[in-house]
Amino acid sequence: KARPREWIALSGFRATSVEADFGYVEYKIIAQHREKWQNIGPILQSKADLSSFILEVTKKLDMKYESPPMPVNLSATASMNIRGL
Repeated sequence: KARPREWIALSGFRATSVEADFGYVEYKIIAQHREKWQNIGPILQSKADLSSFILEVTKKLDMKYESPPMPVNLSATASMNIRGL
């Protein structure tokens, strides 16, 4: 409410990736800013402010993401394939 007309509209809130096995859902927020794209400075500042606010909310809600461990193949055949490129 401190900046009532900073964003004209919230155009979308969409789940873009759902990984049920890992308990992970990725969302995208689509919003329209009041400034024209030619005035990119205030838009980027507002975007950064929005990202900071979202980070604060996720911390308050105790939402965390831990990436699943990625397997690392250290076998001799894997290193031979890399050298053969």
